[in-house]
Amino acid sequence: MKRKVILAIFTLAVILSAFQASAFEAKTKWSYQTAGAPTGGLKIYNDLVIFGDWTGQIYALNKSSGAVAWTYKDDNENATVGTPVVAEGRVFFAYANGEVICLKASDGSLVWRNRPYEDDLGFGDGLAAGKSLVFAAKLDGKIQALDQASGHVVWTHDTGRALRTAPGYGDGFLFLGEDDGIFSIIDAKKGERINGGGAGGAINTPVSDKGNVYFSAWDNSVQAVQLKDVIPLWKADVKDPVSTPPAISHGIIVVGTARSLIVALSQDDGRILWTRDLQNGTIKAKPVIADGVVFAGAEGGNIYGFDVKTGEVRFTFETEFGIDAEPAYSDGVFYFANEQHTVYAVQ
Repeated sequence: MKRKVILAIFTLAVILSAFQASAFEAKTKWSYQTAGAPTGGLKIYNDLVIFGDWTGQIYALNKSSGAVAWTYKDDNENATVGTPVVAEGRVFFAYANGEVICLKASDGSLVWRNRPYEDDLGFGDGLAAGKSLVFAAKLDGKIQALDQASGHVVWTHDTGRALRTAPGYGDGFLFLGEDDGIFSIIDAKKGERINGGGAGGAINTPVSDKGNVYFSAWDNSVQAVQLKDVIPLWKADVKDPVSTPPAISHGIIVVGTARSLIVALSQDDGRILWTRDLQNGTIKAKPVIADGVVFAGAEGGNIYGFDVKTGEVRFTFETEFGIDAEPAYSDGVFYFANEQHTVYAVQ
């Protein structure tokens, strides 16, 4: 009897997974034209899609209709960079000139601004948040922890190396991928380096999951490290420079590469499960895994959907312009932006 129940549950899960994947029709629900090309990723928060653009303007759109809930623009003419982070009802943005701002997520009103010194280099990517802190990695190699409520600097750690990608956060640790291939684990409370590792090329933003941290690099590698005792678990060669952070879901890791490949690996041992060639330029935006589908776009345009287990093509959504900003997915709808100043909701 027990075996029959387990088999029934498994069969139902397979049917539901297939239904979810096939229910996505790749039709436009709404689109919105921005003042400048969106430069950071899209963040879903409650019923909002939040992002920034090349002109420094920040938007919050209703995720169901695309209507403007609020916008924010000050005298900062620099592009926003990276995907915004949300914590305790506040949304945090990084600008290319090194400024960090905090807005109320509900109405876009300013909570605080942290302006850099004039001789400081700015940011190449976005932020991370954990506990009561928000973390910003600067191009000059400094990582700063700011108090979420006030914006005051709590600690600064100088790596001495260029930091071009956003930090990752998990389990009380901060993870840094440095431009010269050094991977560092930082105590997020104290700002002290605990341990690390490395790769033969620039490292993308690390991702933590279930007590491990995963990072990809431009030396063709994807690696897994156990946080406890900092034990290397596996290292995979995907045969092409990896240009995106890992996306992780249900035991599968997906990355994009510089030569338009989407590669799926086993989270357990790094085995390559399948590879697909988009033949459409570098994949700059981190793929999204949702409802059994891998959503991915490239600098040449178009959005593709692949079955996460088999790599089978589920759909193609045509757009002529490049996909640089990290997309998002919520409640059966895929949200993405292209270089032609357009944000799409597709279902």
